[in-house]
Amino acid sequence: MGSAPPVVIGYAVDRNIAYTLNRWHGKGYDAHFVELNELLCRGRIDLENRALQVGEFEVNLDEVPGVYARVYELPPHYEAAAASDVRALQTLQGLRFCLSTTPTVVVNRPFGGASNASKARHLRVLARSGLEVPETIVSNNESELLAFLSLGPAVSKSVSSIRTIVELAQPHDIRDRAGALAQVPVLLQRHIAGSEARVHCVGSDFFGIEIVTDAVDYRYAETRPDYRPIDVPHGVRDACIVHCRRESLVLAGFDFRICASTGTWYCLECNPMPGYTGYDLRLGGPINDALYRSLVDSRNDRRATPPD
Repeated sequence: MGSAPPVVIGYAVDRNIAYTLNRWHGKGYDAHFVELNELLCRGRIDLENRALQVGEFEVNLDEVPGVYARVYELPPHYEAAAASDVRALQTLQGLRFCLSTTPTVVVNRPFGGASNASKARHLRVLARSGLEVPETIVSNNESELLAFLSLGPAVSKSVSSIRTIVELAQPHDIRDRAGALAQVPVLLQRHIAGSEARVHCVGSDFFGIEIVTDAVDYRYAETRPDYRPIDVPHGVRDACIVHCRRESLVLAGFDFRICASTGTWYCLECNPMPGYTGYDLRLGGPINDALYRSLVDSRNDRRATPPD
């Protein structure tokens, strides 16, 4: 692979992509950027050689040390103009094929973290990896849901990967939804009183930050939460590594609740495409540095390898 720099693929409007590139360039880290809109609108993909071309720039993914890709569905500002553009959608599928099959290190491959698409399945996979998870029920049976609530405080969440505001569930919430339960099941999860923690795992490197707030969901707290670095217990680290290998992830963002009474770390979710910018800024940039190392280190064990 010689001295070719790693490649970053994503949308220029993505705050995480902009932060990653700006910080790398500021530290003198070399990287090529493939803007996803440009690739979809005016680019070309050679599937046989896993090569991307945009204008005069061309890169063979097999010949670079690593790729950081934030490739997701067409964003709203693009979709309105291009949803009917068959060529753009075919290019997107071709890119996913290349990222899934190249022997180059990819952070992360399109199939990485697939269990996150279903919260119930995702929690089972997290538990099988050795992580503690809160008691959870997914049901469209009103009596079952009310019985779960009667045993202690619980929060309601989306059943899918779609982001929602986490709120404490009340019996009247279930009764108000009774007419829709047959078509829309409800996920309730036992509420863990305590602080939250976000842990970014980059290979075998861990970066934890504790988030102290009275809010049920710190992302929507009325008062600013208190963020502070926190050491991640060894047992939690080991389980996170098992999960990342199981799910073909090099970079992952784990969300935890730390029980105030027992100190137990309960895993709520593993984000397979984490927006790490805000956490990295508070920690001084170590996640960004570790991400670059994961792409250029020749000793990388390539744990997120393509399928046979």
